[in-house]
Amino acid sequence: MTYTVGYDDVNLPAVIKEAIIISMHRLKTYNQFINESLESPKHFTVEDIWDTISWEDNYKDLFPGYSDENSTMDMNDEYVYDTKESAIEAANDIIDIFDSLPNPIPIYRTLSADSVNDIDLEYAGDYWSFRKESAINFSRSAAVTWRNSFLLEGKIDKNLVNWKATLNAWQHFSGSWSDSDEDEINIEFSNQPKIQDIKVYDLKGNLLIDA
Repeated sequence: MTYTVGYDDVNLPAVIKEAIIISMHRLKTYNQFINESLESPKHFTVEDIWDTISWEDNYKDLFPGYSDENSTMDMNDEYVYDTKESAIEAANDIIDIFDSLPNPIPIYRTLSADSVNDIDLEYAGDYWSFRKESAINFSRSAAVTWRNSFLLEGKIDKNLVNWKATLNAWQHFSGSWSDSDEDEINIEFSNQPKIQDIKVYDLKGNLLIDA
């Protein structure tokens, strides 16, 4: 007897139909788990956070007993964290920050262009901030003075964020709890057209484009 691919075929025995349905459900659940494990910040571990910290050139170790390697700074006896417990606490603080963001995440980006009509809204860039103030502060420090600066606002689903790049950016450009923090959300080129509800403002707050 030959069965068709469709599990709802009338000639397919009920027991086989049930087995296929169960298998499909398990596969969907497994794939969902894998995708969430790779993408969602709530699945980061403290080890993931530690792996993004570059300590070798400036510290003896991340914390006492973290690794078997010695710092390249032979005379440096300092650690990034004095204890393992403080390193765990700091890592969990970072995880909590990203896990607490709503879904979709409101995101902001400043850029310079000759005019608002020169902005590519479909591919608006990789680097966004989850805090408007951080995006505006970045503009003030980096904008080219002879060009106009604009603020882009949008929303992105958490599953479309490049969390690994976002986490690395946090370690290098945020975490000081100051106006210089960039609070970056990284969005890969292929996912940029999926940014929702894009709006463009001038830095005085005037709405220029509502896409």
